[in-house]
Amino acid sequence: VLIWVRRWKGTKVGEIPLRNFAQAINDIKAKNGLFITSTELTPSAEGSMNMLSKVTVVYPDQLAALLADLI
Repeated sequence: VLIWVRRWKGTKVGEIPLRNFAQAINDIKAKNGLFITSTELTPSAEGSMNMLSKVTVVYPDQLAALLADLI
């Protein structure tokens, strides 16, 4: 699993960072990846999520729940 954590200020996450992440997942031959972000996705990024099956986006409120399961 590849994990990327990005903090975005004043903007939403676009399609290009998600596609770059998906390429990095393929480059290292990972089974899937978690893209942890501090903001929402743009509409085009949300639309591209259907084609990026190995990418899972984790929002701040979801991160707390994931960490609670691990601790």
